Amino acid sequence: MRRRRWYVVLAVIAVLLGPAAAIMVRCALAKKAPAEAVVDPREVAIAKARIAGYGRSGAATFLTFPEWLIVYDAEEYAAFVKRRRPSGFPYFRSVPRYWLNYWHVCDAACGRFPFDGGDHLMLGVIGVSASVENVIKGVYENTIGRLSELLGTNDTEEDRLAAEVAADYARFIHRVPWYDYPFGRAFRRLWTEPRPWGAHPVRKWERRFALSLEYGIKAGYGAVIRFGTKSVYGNEDEWIHARARHIPPHAFDDARVKRVATFADASHIVEIKRYEPFTAVVESLVADGARFEDIAGNRRILITALGTSPPPMFDTNEATLLFVSRELADNRHRVAIDARVEALGAVFARLRQTGLTVEHVYDY
Repeated sequence: MRRRRWYVVLAVIAVLLGPAAAIMVRCALAKKAPAEAVVDPREVAIAKARIAGYGRSGAATFLTFPEWLIVYDAEEYAAFVKRRRPSGFPYFRSVPRYWLNYWHVCDAACGRFPFDGGDHLMLGVIGVSASVENVIKGVYENTIGRLSELLGTNDTEEDRLAAEVAADYARFIHRVPWYDYPFGRAFRRLWTEPRPWGAHPVRKWERRFALSLEYGIKAGYGAVIRFGTKSVYGNEDEWIHARARHIPPHAFDDARVKRVATFADASHIVEIKRYEPFTAVVESLVADGARFEDIAGNRRILITALGTSPPPMFDTNEATLLFVSRELADNRHRVAIDARVEALGAVFARLRQTGLTVEHVYDY
């Protein structure tokens, strides 16, 4: 009997860690083709050499995507529970989607760039954590949670507070890592704002139990991840460098764009705010006629777009369609495109023509 228990434990570990291990091994053993080099005039090369941290690994634009997928899942969940029962959310579908999308972006990254075990370890931890959370929530919400919905409602004060926290969390992690979210404050709100008794007491107290566990565990786990991340990586640089031509003067009125150097060919080296602002800044610069020569020393970048229309069949030197993924709770699909930075204007125009909206341009 004891041996059987160990088999069960080993099987669970294999299911949880298997996808991450398979992707890491596959990526580490991938044959490397040389990435497209950036060739600069001498004065540009000298200027770049003087800027600490100008160049970044080109793999980062692809490997950033799985992190953002967690953000998109949180947005979908927040929108769903605002109008529908939590038991109806497709928790289980989010698990294979993460690993399949991670696998797809590795197809683009691992054959061109050196293997970075730290990045893959982080994505493995994120993926396993998200998978465990969604499986547990899926099982709970489709058993005890669904029973409490049937016995009462999903419109208690606790349900409404949970929807508010979910929406606030989804907005928060667009700008700040998830582990900095104040789950402790959400826990305190749960026990101070809703009245402890009232209509549908079964649902009220079931929600208090479930949400207390969720917020409490995330507060503690977030503190551990925050400490580990800061210890290993320190504070991330909030700016990224790029070289571009035809930047109009008014672009530098935007506090998210800084001019670093100007050259005889009228090109500039600029600093652009990273993370959430990056997409809007790049779209704005391109709309104003700017043409990027490189971003952080790279000539390829990942873009995702959303829509219900069939995706454009990119398969040129300018852009390649990597994969298409369905959203969890609606009929939109996400299109992932590997694009040349010089061709961003043409790629954005092609997406608009096919009814797709640019969702994100992934920095390095």
